[in-house]
Amino acid sequence: MILGELVETFTTTVINWIRTLGLLGVFLGVIIESVIIPIPSPLIMMGAGFILLSPDLGITAAIIQLLLIAVVGAFASTLGSYIGYGIGYYGGRPAIQKYKWLFGVSVEELDIMQNKFEARPGAIPGIIFTLRAIPIIPLSVMSFIFGVLRIRVEKFTIWTFLGALPRCFSLAALGWIVGRTYAGLAEAIDFFETITLVAIVVIIVAYIVYKKKFSDRLLHKIEETV
Repeated sequence: MILGELVETFTTTVINWIRTLGLLGVFLGVIIESVIIPIPSPLIMMGAGFILLSPDLGITAAIIQLLLIAVVGAFASTLGSYIGYGIGYYGGRPAIQKYKWLFGVSVEELDIMQNKFEARPGAIPGIIFTLRAIPIIPLSVMSFIFGVLRIRVEKFTIWTFLGALPRCFSLAALGWIVGRTYAGLAEAIDFFETITLVAIVVIIVAYIVYKKKFSDRLLHKIEETV
């Protein structure tokens, strides 16, 4: 209950920032959502589209303003993503090394995955861009994973920003189009983002359990042959 009230308070505060500070409010709101408070991520950009754009605005003027909102949102989102990326980059592998039994993957296997990425450098931009552009993909989790895989920071930065642009633009445009009902739609999008996060966790846990059982069976067969 307390957490829900806290999130609601910060959400209201961020929306008020957008009303009073404009694009600066958008920037601060996205930073807070990315780094500190679990505010529904679509809410800020959709709120910005609703608040900062007049419903009577012409399409050309609307596109220009939406682009400005998207650039500010993408810049803030990129800065905020460094937190998850940094945790994964500097803390992910030591944790995996120490708790290999828990994660079901070794540092050596991560090195193999990293080498595969480096052998196909053209695939990395497309993966980062796509995962950033889709509104229902949880950004913090992806930032952490890219950090663990030690994706080069310049590639991570460039393609995180470029991928966040269409995400922010489309969400702001939705807020402008749907008007006062944007909050309900933002919550629906956030719900699907949560479902995606749960699915990712389930897949990871299933992989760990499967790999552990496979390893135990293999070890048992080796012991039988010996």
